[in-house]
Amino acid sequence: MIVRPNQRRGFTLIEITVSSILLALLVVLMGKIWYGMLRPTSYMAARARLDEEAALAAAALARDLGGYYSDPAGRLGTQNLYKFVGRMQVSNKQLWLCYDAGNPPNGTADWTSPDIVIDYELDGTSLIRRNQSTNSTFVVAQYVQNLDFLNLGDRVQIQITFSYRGITQTYTVVARDP
Repeated sequence: MIVRPNQRRGFTLIEITVSSILLALLVVLMGKIWYGMLRPTSYMAARARLDEEAALAAAALARDLGGYYSDPAGRLGTQNLYKFVGRMQVSNKQLWLCYDAGNPPNGTADWTSPDIVIDYELDGTSLIRRNQSTNSTFVVAQYVQNLDFLNLGDRVQIQITFSYRGITQTYTVVARDP
């Protein structure tokens, strides 16, 4: 083969077009594979986050609806002191729990000092727990879209709706008074 110095070697227009089409097809296929792998992972991570927040809310509510208030040192009340004596749903959006205190405890819900009143309510997208006696608040769970309390006589129905990254899940709990 004779190579002339003024002749240039390179790709033809057809070769460049075919390689560009193959590269575009490869990019489309890789995008679909990547999307198919990431979407379930993202969905499962969001569901796990919702389940974690729901478990935190359920644990806090179960602890407070268990019959006795635990003091800051973590000790539970006795049969008389810090005993659960009352529950009230304010506009079905707040839950108030009253624990008997005083020296000696009187066995009734006074809803003021010396009794300890704990309330749960929605603040934006956070479920908060407030100790009205000490005016301290604690964020129990986040990503809460809706919170409803329904009085069922000797029970309370608690319905919490969580929403995170496009996934919405509603949890319903019925708690019997101790």
